Amino acid sequence: MSQLNNSYYLDGATSTPTTSTTTDSSSSTKASQPTTTLVKVPAPSTSSYSASRSNSVKLVWRASMKKHAYHTTAGARYSKHLGIRYDYNKNLPNVTWYTNQHEKLYRKSKGDYIIYYHVNTADGKHGGWIWRGYLKAGVNPAK
Repeated sequence: MSQLNNSYYLDGATSTPTTSTTTDSSSSTKASQPTTTLVKVPAPSTSSYSASRSNSVKLVWRASMKKHAYHTTAGARYSKHLGIRYDYNKNLPNVTWYTNQHEKLYRKSKGDYIIYYHVNTADGKHGGWIWRGYLKAGVNPAK
């Protein structure tokens, strides 16, 4: 699976314990007792997950492929089987994507087959599965 930027999923939030010191006013000879409060990390946006989208396709095959450079501004990047939408490609218009896998999915509703490529950025911060129709061969000219 691709390495993705955690701050994207957590909206910049982190789970950092905070420590505060409390003292008992009844006894000044007692040592300070630190207390730990955990900060709750918000779950990823539920709007990006679609059970119906995930259940609407069936994996036919998945295989490794050679590294090829592509660029795009349309469509979106998804998890395996299209269950989670990571982000829209228009939000990263100046990126060159590099392939490492491809998969063939059967669309149950239309009765046809589609090919998705697994892509990553050169720095490995972003990635996912993109329908090959949204990809244009070559390094991004805006780069």
